[in-house]
Amino acid sequence: MLESMTGAASASFRVARAPFQIWLRSINHRFFEVQMRCPPVLHKMERQLEDLLRARLRRGRIEVEIEAGDAGAMIRPRMNRKLAREYMGFARDLAGAAGDFDVTGVLRLPGVVQLVEELPAGFDGEAFLRQFRRAVEQLQKARLREGREIETLFRGYLKNIQDCGKKIRRRHGAYKKEHLRRMRRELRGVLPEDALKQGVDWLERHDIDEEVERLDMHIKAVRELMAGKDLEAGKQIEFFAQEMLREANTVASKSRDFEIRREVVEIKTAIEHMKEQVRNVC
Repeated sequence: MLESMTGAASASFRVARAPFQIWLRSINHRFFEVQMRCPPVLHKMERQLEDLLRARLRRGRIEVEIEAGDAGAMIRPRMNRKLAREYMGFARDLAGAAGDFDVTGVLRLPGVVQLVEELPAGFDGEAFLRQFRRAVEQLQKARLREGREIETLFRGYLKNIQDCGKKIRRRHGAYKKEHLRRMRRELRGVLPEDALKQGVDWLERHDIDEEVERLDMHIKAVRELMAGKDLEAGKQIEFFAQEMLREANTVASKSRDFEIRREVVEIKTAIEHMKEQVRNVC
């Protein structure tokens, strides 16, 4: 089972009558990274939110954006009583002990009344975490859904590579027989040990059976990874794709047959497509 690093999810809900909106976006990344934007009143919960993400997701850069739908629900007035008393003391000094002054006017002075952002009364942190967890589960489902689509692509690429490998094996068998017949004609009259040496040298330089067999082994390994339960198979598939490319290059360098080289081009094209897609896999 493959899990893509690409996906998105969102959620809207209320906690203590305060509306919240969550947007989660995941893109490919070499490691696990979280970028979070949320109201200052939720900063104390960021560690818990990141732990929930780590518990469900592996590789990828996770972008989290949280907004309070009604900003007014988070705003509360706070009075600086000490500063207000100092203002009032100044007013008494100026007006005299018996002087009158406007108390409400003190409230309009700088710093006396401040608007602060805080969580609403009765805010349930556990309820908020439950809603966030549901959004994370939706994101993982989206990543798994795209992972299944990538699996379908991989199966097509692997079948194409395997079919080309079969054509190469058949063509190489015919090409080898043809070449050995030609060698027999050309080596008539040559000492048997010299003819044998030339035949062995040719096989060592141009035989590709071993490379084609290893290509099949790598295909089998990738299929097993896709069928398994490892959700971090991307790096292993990337390794096997690189190994398949290496075998294909060796086949192309050893073979002098045009038909075989044409099949190698098809194999390398499929492998390059796999390498592009596997960058999105965990």
